[in-house]
This record gives sequence, structure tokens and C-alpha cells, in this order.
Amino acid sequence: AKTRGLEFDIVYLDPPYETDFAIVAINKMVELSLLKEGSTIIVEHKYPNDLKNLPECCIVKKSKKYGIAYVDIISYTK
Repeated sequence: AKTRGLEFDIVYLDPPYETDFAIVAINKMVELSLLKEGSTIIVEHKYPNDLKNLPECCIVKKSKKYGIAYVDIISYTK
């Protein structure tokens, strides 16, 4: 897939609960070099361990529970 030099500063992911779509999407963005150095990825998910398999270049900076959902703020470094 050609990405034509696209790089994102901020990405918001709100995948269906009970799926691994967030991890799959983050891994694909890293693989395709779609994230700028220092990018922020915001992910809504259901369980605290949903993002345990993040790539090493993605660090959870903040995690907060809102009702039944968690919202994590992740920082990307190349």
C-alpha cells in the first residue's frame, strides 16, 4: 500500500470492544510508517489489559476509566 508520505500527529481509535482491532491498527500504522515522531494515539477500550501487546515504540502515558470504558493516551517514538 502506498502511503504517499502521509504521517499523522494524532490518531483516535475507538474499535469494537472485545476485539484486537486497536493493536492490529497500531501495528499496521507502525509498519507503514504512518506516525510522526512524538505522535499521540488515543485509544478507547473495555478492559485494562487490552493494550498489553503494544509495540515497544508505543508507550502508554496515561490511562483513565470512564464508566465502562478505558481511554489510553499513547506516545509514539521511532
